[in-house]
Amino acid sequence: MTSPSPFRVAVLPCWKNHGHQHEYDTLLRAAGADFTVLEESREALDALFSSLDDFDLLLAPPLFHYDQGRERDPDWRRPYDFASYAPILRDWLARGGNFLVTDANYAVGLSWLSALDPELALRAVEPCGANAARPVDALDPLMAFPARAETAATFAHLVPEREEAWEVLARCAHGHPTLLAARIGDGLVVLDNLRAEAVDGLLRNLRARQALRRFGLCVARCGSRPFAAEGAECRTDFDLANLRDAPFAGSLVLSATPHVKPQTPRPEGLSLAPAEEQAPDSFSRAFPLAIPAGGRLSASIAAAPFGGKAEVRLDLAAGGAARTLARARMRFARPGEEGLLAVPPSVFVTGRDYVVGVLAVDECVVGVRIAGRVFWDACCGVRRTSSPIHLVRVPQELLDGAGEYTVALRPVADRTPYHVLFGDEESHTFAFRPAGRGETIRIVALADTHNLIEEAVAAGKACGAAPDLLVLAGDIADDGGRASNFETIYRVAGRITHGATPCVYARGNHECCGTAAESFDRLVPTDGGRLYFSFRLGGLAGIVLDTGGMEEPETENATDSVVGCHALRLEQEEWLDGVIASPEWREATHRIVIAHIPFFSGGSFTVSLERDLYARWAAKLRAAGLDLALTGHEHRAFIETPDAPRPGGVPPCLHVCVTERREGRPVLFGCAALTLSPTGPDIAFVRSDAPCEAEVF
Repeated sequence: MTSPSPFRVAVLPCWKNHGHQHEYDTLLRAAGADFTVLEESREALDALFSSLDDFDLLLAPPLFHYDQGRERDPDWRRPYDFASYAPILRDWLARGGNFLVTDANYAVGLSWLSALDPELALRAVEPCGANAARPVDALDPLMAFPARAETAATFAHLVPEREEAWEVLARCAHGHPTLLAARIGDGLVVLDNLRAEAVDGLLRNLRARQALRRFGLCVARCGSRPFAAEGAECRTDFDLANLRDAPFAGSLVLSATPHVKPQTPRPEGLSLAPAEEQAPDSFSRAFPLAIPAGGRLSASIAAAPFGGKAEVRLDLAAGGAARTLARARMRFARPGEEGLLAVPPSVFVTGRDYVVGVLAVDECVVGVRIAGRVFWDACCGVRRTSSPIHLVRVPQELLDGAGEYTVALRPVADRTPYHVLFGDEESHTFAFRPAGRGETIRIVALADTHNLIEEAVAAGKACGAAPDLLVLAGDIADDGGRASNFETIYRVAGRITHGATPCVYARGNHECCGTAAESFDRLVPTDGGRLYFSFRLGGLAGIVLDTGGMEEPETENATDSVVGCHALRLEQEEWLDGVIASPEWREATHRIVIAHIPFFSGGSFTVSLERDLYARWAAKLRAAGLDLALTGHEHRAFIETPDAPRPGGVPPCLHVCVTERREGRPVLFGCAALTLSPTGPDIAFVRSDAPCEAEVF
């Protein structure tokens, strides 16, 4: 078969070249796209529109066509007006181009729509307090073929002048549009107020739509299972419609190329083709297509497990040309993983550094590249390969300044003392947004997942757009009995933040229980081996306290206990005096403390064990001007005000116990969404299925 034509994408500029124009680099590389990223200049836009037919898709990143206005930013003017390109854009769309606008949350960024077509003008982009958005039709081809397009909570919704001029693909819980599409000739304009990894499915679907249109076809009906769905097999079914007045003759070609040679034999009956007809390292099968003029054809495609990782691709070929409809990296032995990365990485702040947490699906060497420097997961110069959890320490200032990092993974097929057999390197680049740079800071805080992943991720995503800071306040792992339990930390953090914003982790009491807890410094992010530390993110100063286990203080000198944290707490008290006396703490705009156990609350059993010590901690923090405490442990959401006496004592500040957990089938799990601003914190509690109320004391 002829090699498929490349998917050509132009990524438009973002405001002041802040780096958002590179937010989609990883997604586009994974899709095999041939993409160009534009800088914010009139010359760059002029050059693009003089050769627009070279591209299949225009992709507008966050803060495209944005400005703050003359009053807020008198010294800067956007060097172009996108409305001036409307005639060229309209003609290109009519010929089959596609235009995806992401982060459609700002009216100024969409002001050019009326020049493209007055019918498409927006009356407003309004703040939205809804906790969810849902597709109008989950089986609309734009939402389901070949991937499931994500809809999630958002902080704004769209108000068109004439809603009937648009196809509404998703609405928020209040009924307002959050995802819109408009057809112009053979082309499409799509407005999505999501961004980054959240638009991956929609991007894949636009690629498939554009490829089909080049052959005069479209998907008329989707099955209930997307091609790239997680699971033990890759399967989809759909109807193709011929839009032309001439018959279509061609083929669908399904191929699978293993990333490494499968370690187990392929089972008999592999749906791609009989085993004896295939090369040992790749498989493919062609499905002939013949669709009469104006007719339809039903197709059902499947790729069954074969005991390894592979890129599975569905191509459409006709008349000597070919285009890719769907492309998915799959590891059939462990569904849902992509390449060597089990999930996107997560970036944890620890002291003055970040620790990049990488969860790999196979043994590999892991490095992080930032601004020409490389940092490794290593111990005394020996790079780790034996654990799926990789922790790479990088300078906070360097990553904040670079605004992106690349995770490089090199699989290790065999390692002996004097010989290592490597596979091919794969790399993934992630945009990074430092926290605490603006007047407000959005925090999502959760605790006590106890190995729950889907429920925790759903609750975190229900809080809206990616937070500026994710707080994991302990007992994310069910216990410390197995090292694999601690993978939950990275599966939750990676899927909520997509590696783009910082996280903070505090240890829980259950995580102290078990032999894997002996290796905390290799399993969780620490500050040089310590699980207590301070940090500074812009105007936010934070303290993470390690409340450790729940043993009696008397066990400190006993040989019949494997947990003894009393001396550790005394050590922290001396350290705490130095932190709260430092300029970094005293001069901060916001001051928070994070701990698993609410050490000043009467609801906690541990308070009765360490009453005097914890009372001293609380008194020191109250005198130091602490603004907010975030804790877990109680499995219920509540707020304590600093003027409300409680059995354990008066809280030193506003206290938020961040997690609601109701046992049952399924477990109902909620978390806290906070916004810190000069006027004080705004606090909401969100469950994956609905908002939830918290007790206030």
